[in-house]
Amino acid sequence: QAQFELNLFGESGIPFGSFSQNTKAVGIGFGSALVYSFDKKQRFFVGGDFSYEIYGKEVKDDASQVYRIVTNNNIFMMHAIIRYMPYHRSPVKPYIDLKGGFKNLYTRTKIKEQLLFTDPVEGIREFNDFAGSYGGSLGVNFRKDRGTGLFVEASFLAGGKATYVDRKSFERAPDDQVIFNEKTSRTNMILFRFGLNFNP
Repeated sequence: QAQFELNLFGESGIPFGSFSQNTKAVGIGFGSALVYSFDKKQRFFVGGDFSYEIYGKEVKDDASQVYRIVTNNNIFMMHAIIRYMPYHRSPVKPYIDLKGGFKNLYTRTKIKEQLLFTDPVEGIREFNDFAGSYGGSLGVNFRKDRGTGLFVEASFLAGGKATYVDRKSFERAPDDQVIFNEKTSRTNMILFRFGLNFNP
C-alpha cells in the first residue's frame, strides 16, 4: 500500500562559500515537501519539495534625499527527493535525503520619490537567473507511525553559477542614473527547516 508524508515548514537559508562573500543576507521563507513510499516497511520514499525565501531587502535614500531605492532579493527552489528512513516504531524517526533540482534567484528594484502614494520614477528593474542545485539533508520526524507531528531538517545544497544583485550592490550616480553592480558566483547554501509532518 502506498504511503505518503507531507511537510509544511518555515525555512532559513545561509549563503555558503563564494555566495556568502557576495551577500551577507540570511534568507527567511517557507515551503512544502511531499514524498511517497511503495515499500511495505516504509523505508524508501520518492517525491519533491519547493521553498521560497526573501534573502534581503534594502531601502536606500540617495544623496539628495529626493529618491528612495527599494530592492528585494528572492530565491525560489524546487528539488526531487530520494529518502531513506530506517523502519522502527520509535516516535523519533531520523532520515536522510538526496536532492536535485534548481534555484531561481530574482531581484526587483524600484526607484521612488520620497513622497507618499507616488509611482516609481523608474520602472521595476528585475534581475533573474537560474542555477542547478543538488545536495543532501539530514532530518528527524517526531511522531507516531500515523498522525501529525513535528520535524527538523538541515541541508547542504550545492548550486551552479548564477548572476544576481546583492542588496548593497547598487548606487545612484551624479547624473541620477542608478548603477547596478551584478555579481556572479556559485549558489551554495545551508538550509534549516522546522515544521509540521503529516502521515495519514
